[in-house]
Amino acid sequence: MTAPWLFEQAQAVLATWFLGDMAGHAIADVLTGRFNPCARLAVTWPRDVGQVPIFYASRSTGRPPDANNFYSSKYLDCPVEPQFPFGHGLSFACVTLTNLRINRLEFTLGDEVEVRVDARNESEVATEETIFLFIHDVTARVGRPLMELKAWAKVALAPGKSKTVAFTLTAESFSFPGEDMEVMFEPGAFDILVGLSADRKNLLTASLRMIST
Repeated sequence: MTAPWLFEQAQAVLATWFLGDMAGHAIADVLTGRFNPCARLAVTWPRDVGQVPIFYASRSTGRPPDANNFYSSKYLDCPVEPQFPFGHGLSFACVTLTNLRINRLEFTLGDEVEVRVDARNESEVATEETIFLFIHDVTARVGRPLMELKAWAKVALAPGKSKTVAFTLTAESFSFPGEDMEVMFEPGAFDILVGLSADRKNLLTASLRMIST
């Protein structure tokens, strides 16, 4: 459903799909605050059908969107961004992520990359939050997605509490199919992106490099 006029007017929208016999009770619990919603979008939600197909793992274009450049890749009658990115979701709590760090700036095929980020519940409501980890291969011999989901974690946070969330990536996490569709590992730069959704503007970013041995 694309209804940008509705989303612009409403403070929040509850989307439900095939909840079954207990749908009424589940929806009532969320609307009355008895249950704190923690579900997140498993798709990218377009703001217009003309954007379909739209997804966070699209390839880069030769003319990336630029509001100040008329000849860049964008629409003339609507924003290029989706209505809601993959992973979007609201709750009665507010969680912030800080202090993204990785255990190494360079790695080889035999190394593991440990990624850590601190999550804090800034509200007075207990919550569960989903944290996503994406990577971006900065330069490769074949076109790579702008973001690839490589890990995720769901963390429970009491009011005002913080937790450190850790992810472990192996060299396989940075591999991709080559021209002959065989798995390959290509030395070069990668971005690590961590956040609460695939909204690139709100992702914490760190960089590292795969080196040949």
